[in-house]
Amino acid sequence: MGFCGSDSDAFSVEKGVVHNECFVDVMNIIPHALLLLICIFVVTVWNHSIIGELNVKTWVHFQGHNVRWLLTLTLMLINIVEIGEGFVSDSYDPDTVNYHSFVPQCVAFTGTIISIVYYHNVEMWNSPRFLLILMVYWPGAMALKVLKLMSVYRNNMTLEDLRLWLCWMVIIGYALLFLVELNVLRAQRYALFKNPRRRKAPEDLENTRYIQSYANLLSKAVFWWVTDIMIEGYKRPIEIEDLGELPESERSETQLKKLKDAFEQEKAI
Repeated sequence: MGFCGSDSDAFSVEKGVVHNECFVDVMNIIPHALLLLICIFVVTVWNHSIIGELNVKTWVHFQGHNVRWLLTLTLMLINIVEIGEGFVSDSYDPDTVNYHSFVPQCVAFTGTIISIVYYHNVEMWNSPRFLLILMVYWPGAMALKVLKLMSVYRNNMTLEDLRLWLCWMVIIGYALLFLVELNVLRAQRYALFKNPRRRKAPEDLENTRYIQSYANLLSKAVFWWVTDIMIEGYKRPIEIEDLGELPESERSETQLKKLKDAFEQEKAI
């Protein structure tokens, strides 16, 4: 029993790479595994550096922040369906286990998670230059997925096969995320440009615990940003001083101005 099941000639490419679906599946593991190793190394080194040990909040949201999160969550969902399709496909061969049917998809799912975790850390560091890793990752993963799509077509799969649709959706997801990276590069000019544009962190972030406006999309959706306060409140009673100041965007003066502006717009209609 091998990675490609009972086929002893599974890694032969005499008839061409795209004719060997198992070989293509192995190749599709490479970009995700490399991303995993590189991101773990970068995050570990940063967190153990002098800058990483400073408890400074420098959260920023780069261009396309919410779009990136929505695309990544959608891609994770597609990866999960791919994993399920792989297990179902493997069940049709009861004599052996075809690991190539589901292992590459599991690694791709891990790579998708790592990409958004890494991006979250880059936003916290306010160091967009580290996004060059993702700039290389997305087109690399997309190119190998296109190779997988060609292999699927070579194996006479039609539009009635779920695997074909999943390949197309993953390719589109990688392409859109690469466009998001290009947009960040265009806006921040962190590489290939002479005058980079550094995004300034909010000034009131240092003196507040109410960080809802600065949290990422997922944290806002599930209120994960309040867990630190809840853990602290579990250990001891929370005092008003523990909450810090209210951010400028959440103060009554700001909300009143928004209400007046909305009211004036309604009057003008």
